[in-house]
Amino acid sequence: MQSTSSGYTDAVTSPTQTPASVVLVDWNRDGWSVGDPIDDITRYVERVEVDSAITSDLPDSTRMVAGYAATEARIDLVSDPDDNTRSAAELWSPYATDSPYYGKTRIGAPFLAELGLQTADGPVALPQINGLVTEIDVRADGRVATMSVLDGAEILRGPVHLPQMIAADPDDPNMRPGLNSQAVIERVLALGGFYASPPPRAGAVLAATLHGSAWPQVGTLRSATVVGPVAVETVPYERGVWGLAVSTPAGDTADITWDIAPAPVENGAGLLVEAWVARPATVDMVLHGRNAEFGTTGAGRDWELTVDSAGVVSWSVSRMLGSSALVSTVTGMVPDDGAMHYVAVYTVFGSASMNVTIRVDDTDTSTTVALD
Repeated sequence: MQSTSSGYTDAVTSPTQTPASVVLVDWNRDGWSVGDPIDDITRYVERVEVDSAITSDLPDSTRMVAGYAATEARIDLVSDPDDNTRSAAELWSPYATDSPYYGKTRIGAPFLAELGLQTADGPVALPQINGLVTEIDVRADGRVATMSVLDGAEILRGPVHLPQMIAADPDDPNMRPGLNSQAVIERVLALGGFYASPPPRAGAVLAATLHGSAWPQVGTLRSATVVGPVAVETVPYERGVWGLAVSTPAGDTADITWDIAPAPVENGAGLLVEAWVARPATVDMVLHGRNAEFGTTGAGRDWELTVDSAGVVSWSVSRMLGSSALVSTVTGMVPDDGAMHYVAVYTVFGSASMNVTIRVDDTDTSTTVALD
């Protein structure tokens, strides 16, 4: 629910009202800002109409039982108020080479419209639709161009190609990563641009959110089990603030290992490990990494990230340069609140040391560790 000031309430109940609006289009897909001469098109807007309804391709008689909820907007755009020599058609036509919007990819451009009222404290505008541009229609008379917009549901109407994921391998007792509907839902939403956790970063060698499955978005799963006092179990999940997080029941230990490739063998290369986790119940949760290119000759890295029952985040890495040298650092703390928390470790390797930054939620701790 959106909150407003008492001044806005007075403006709503006033017998005379003056509208206020902000209309933004992120033409360059680099983030929009109010007042930007390209992204902020408020000065061109003559009329905004927002319609929320159940929409489908089926006949009207079936729309109450079939279809999808969507918000649609139509925006009438006129010429530049500071340039009367150019009509709306000349400004918004895709063929007008002298227009500041010439060459911009219009279909699919992110759109935001905030509508409200002028108050005694200044204009107050509230978000009404956050979606994508689907069309800009230039009218024959040239006075008005109409922009059509659909909300974010439009993104999810495209084809979805999900990677193969397993809940457990009957032929391999060490491959039991767990799988529930959240893993599928997260992947579908991510393909549409909606991320429950930060998307895989450029150049990442591993990205594993652990939302409903230990199957990584980047990297390859080697093994995933929960070793308990009785038998090997499927990796379990528990409810957190933002969904499900991998955790460990009392007396059990979660042990997950991924292969990563290529190995970060060059000086200055970085290794990023990030996941959403909940604080384990009584014993450690261990996330391992092994390089697919790891061998007894040549260079490689093995690493281990541990979150123990006290919430302490531990990180260690084995640097192979002819012989093994294990170095480690312990820092970071996962709160004991039953919630899911973001944990990430970023390691930059040098010739004689490595710099380790551990993040828990929004807190960073950096340490430089000497290499043997």
